[in-house]
Amino acid sequence: MPEASLAAKPFLKWAGGKTQLIPELARFLPERPDGTYFEPFMGSAALFFYLRRERGWRKAALSDTNAELVSTFLAVRDSPQALLEALLEHHHMHNVVYRDSEDKRREYFEAVRSLDRRPDWMPEVPADAQARVLKAARFIYLNRTCFNGLWRVNRKGQFNVPVGRYSNPAIHNPSLILEASAALQGVDMTCTPYPHVLGTSAAGDTIYFDPPYVPLSVTSSFAAYSRDEFGTAEHKKLAVLSTLLALGGRRVLLSNSDTPFTRSPLDFSSDREIEDLLQELEAEGTSPQSLREAYRDFWNVETVRANRRINSVAESRGDITEIVVHNKADQEL
Repeated sequence: MPEASLAAKPFLKWAGGKTQLIPELARFLPERPDGTYFEPFMGSAALFFYLRRERGWRKAALSDTNAELVSTFLAVRDSPQALLEALLEHHHMHNVVYRDSEDKRREYFEAVRSLDRRPDWMPEVPADAQARVLKAARFIYLNRTCFNGLWRVNRKGQFNVPVGRYSNPAIHNPSLILEASAALQGVDMTCTPYPHVLGTSAAGDTIYFDPPYVPLSVTSSFAAYSRDEFGTAEHKKLAVLSTLLALGGRRVLLSNSDTPFTRSPLDFSSDREIEDLLQELEAEGTSPQSLREAYRDFWNVETVRANRRINSVAESRGDITEIVVHNKADQEL
């Protein structure tokens, strides 16, 4: 592993990022895995960077449905120097040219933000490396300067978070980008929905699911990282998929908010509903009965403490409990 990756850490601010939970999550993962590490909701990839840095995990596959995010990670991996040059331009405009004018800073931010409203805006994941660099520079600039570092889009996939009030945001950070680039060498990254791991992973692999959390309240819901929402039906599908993966010999770890819904057993009262899920996930040969038994027998649910830093109501931020779900000890690899 390249020396620079020994210090690699997330280069993005991300709502729901797992940096603070890493000590808890790491307890349920092996020191030296035999297979590949999958993270289908990559976000800032905080757990991946930890496992790469602290445990030397090499084989990994990161994915997400947020095409802007995936494209940015590809640019960091493949073109770090060109990306730093593009970020330097944003830094110069935001932190130097418009340093003393909040209005001018906002105007520049809004001009960059509005690029995805143009009909000639680039494809979601450009094939051209230079196009990916320009798109990634915009993504990182907006992430570093928008309100609370929140990435949120409307139903058209257009970024719609206002500018934040930061005196000197860290837009151009060479060591952070170069170290992340070194850590990402050899890592497979794709813009694909999470069920793809059923066909791309195998027995012995490790999978960490960090989906958009079930909201604790209306004001704490942050499911709009991409234009596709992640609701109750998706969380049920993820529970079924996780069990299928565990049946197939994978080590599975999943985190979510601590709510009555996430702690309630999946309702298997309707076999047709489960059959429909199995058909959608293309898991031939697994009956609802075997799935029901596996779901009951496989899982441990642990309670951990976390700090929610992002909420539209300031009084709702602070320490809360979350849950970590993982294979039971007698089922682990």
